[in-house]
Amino acid sequence: MCGLCGIVQPSGRPVDRNRLEQMRDSMRHRGPDDEGLRIDGQVGLGHRRLSIIDLTEAGRQPLANEDGCLHLVFNGELYNYVELGAELRQAGHRFASQTDSEIVLHAIEEWGIEGALPRFVGMFAFAVADHNARQLLLARDPLGIKPLYYKTSESPEGEFLFASELRALLRAGVEATPSLPAIYDFLSLERFDHDDTTFFSGIHQLQPGHFLRIEFDTPSRVQQMPYWDPRPETARARYDYDQPVETFTHLFDDSVRLQLRSDVPVGVFLSGGLDSSAIVEAATRQSTQSLQSFSVNFDDDGFDETAFASQVADTFGTQHHRLTPDAGVLRQELASFVEAQETPTNGPGPFSEWCVAQLAAQHVKVALSGQGPDEMLGGYHLYFLPYLHARLRHRDEEGRRVGIGRVAGEARRIGALTGRSPAIYLAAAIGARGDGLRRRLKQTRARRLMQPELLNYAAEVTPVQQDWPGDTALDRALAEALLGWGLRRLLHYTDRSTMAVSLEARVPFLDHRLVEFCFGLPYHTKIREDRSKWILREAMSDRLPAQIVERRDKKGFPTPVGRWLRESEDFVRDHLAPSMVGRRGLLREATVARLQREHFAGDRDHGWALWRLLNLELWYQAFVDGSGSPISAV
Repeated sequence: MCGLCGIVQPSGRPVDRNRLEQMRDSMRHRGPDDEGLRIDGQVGLGHRRLSIIDLTEAGRQPLANEDGCLHLVFNGELYNYVELGAELRQAGHRFASQTDSEIVLHAIEEWGIEGALPRFVGMFAFAVADHNARQLLLARDPLGIKPLYYKTSESPEGEFLFASELRALLRAGVEATPSLPAIYDFLSLERFDHDDTTFFSGIHQLQPGHFLRIEFDTPSRVQQMPYWDPRPETARARYDYDQPVETFTHLFDDSVRLQLRSDVPVGVFLSGGLDSSAIVEAATRQSTQSLQSFSVNFDDDGFDETAFASQVADTFGTQHHRLTPDAGVLRQELASFVEAQETPTNGPGPFSEWCVAQLAAQHVKVALSGQGPDEMLGGYHLYFLPYLHARLRHRDEEGRRVGIGRVAGEARRIGALTGRSPAIYLAAAIGARGDGLRRRLKQTRARRLMQPELLNYAAEVTPVQQDWPGDTALDRALAEALLGWGLRRLLHYTDRSTMAVSLEARVPFLDHRLVEFCFGLPYHTKIREDRSKWILREAMSDRLPAQIVERRDKKGFPTPVGRWLRESEDFVRDHLAPSMVGRRGLLREATVARLQREHFAGDRDHGWALWRLLNLELWYQAFVDGSGSPISAV
């Protein structure tokens, strides 16, 4: 887990060493253990290292192959490096280290970028300078677990910059110009990271599951190319679906086995929910070391999961650590949190992850996280809508058509679980899915908040893709969450919160093989009647306590933001004062004032809306006013 950066200048223009060093060292938090730099005339590569595999100096980057024609900077982990290394040694490759990063370099030398990438099991973003071919290769893992940003020049002969974080590009002199279409998108649809744009005009991100090739002589001409195919039909030709629970269990266990590979201590983020508990069970069963687990508690029964996390920790004998953040911690940490994220965040949940990452970093260098199953298998209540839509149009688990009477019964049970009217779910089954309605409601509320000048950018927002892969409405909704903006946003939060404290976060459920397998599953193995994540519950039925397997109160590191903001009224009013709102020219001052007035009076809970506005203002202060200074918490 590291930070990487680089510059490619047009022919005849050498890279400025000081400029490259400033880019690299703005990301010291991503790699405090070591640093490296290499400049070959017009090409420069920089690296900060967080040592996880092979802690010796042999792992210093940039790394070279045997004859020095290739140089690599790598961020992330290649989990199957042992197996690929054995194959490459048989092919005659010689290695100077025991690192996973060096395996990447030789794999590309042996099989080429398009042959190597499908063989990789891991989370990664990397760059390889090929001096013989006079080209630079950049690649990002299939799910986008690790970030990679770039900036090109308007001139075809201009320079090309890339880095693991946005702040590094700003440190190189890129202007911190806010992207107003991105801000409109964030406020209206709560989206970001759903395409290659960012919150800064002119800065792009390499898309998940893509690689990029540029020529040294024309470095600003770039083209992203996909290498990962997540379509259901592709998965069904690759995996065994005759016994889906057994296949799912095998893939999950193998992912945890690979992700336990480390030369430093490994822990687990434990919320007490099904997903993180499954990881604790699999990790304690397969690990040769004592496992440490980490959770956050709240002095609010509606948010606290202490009893569940404690039950799992006690059952599997982990050394468990807890902390209890409060409104004071929010006031103290929020600016640093936003600065680390490099974007505004649309909800308070990531702040709890920020707190637990700081706790974990005091004890371990690697932590396993339970992200993924909610998007893969329909863990949120909102997925009951497309599930019932699928029920009337597709066969059930026994191959029979499902009648309206049976669907109505399921709608009643689901309504009892979620507290919503069964009529809503029955309407979804008949055809009114409600997805477009929810989006329109969000946009309507946001437009009442925005100044007309910001509303003008609505036309520049990327439309929501309609052709997500999948057989049913549920499958397509989950594909949108996995491949669109839902999961990408969560992975962004996790990467920044953990790397801010030099902690590596691994996500076993997002092994691309397991994700591919889930793309090919029939819809009724994801949700069945009122049981979400059905196949995961079945896989864990004899491995976890029944109270954990059958938990339905989805939380996952929640945060009592409404109460915390009421306890921080002066803090909120200071940052969202009419003068502060007015100088940005984005929001209607009267509407922002009304939200605060109603929230602090207890008339309505506007905690999430105020959270987004606070995040936006603090982001402006950190990156537009302050030009992206290094993370102050590190």
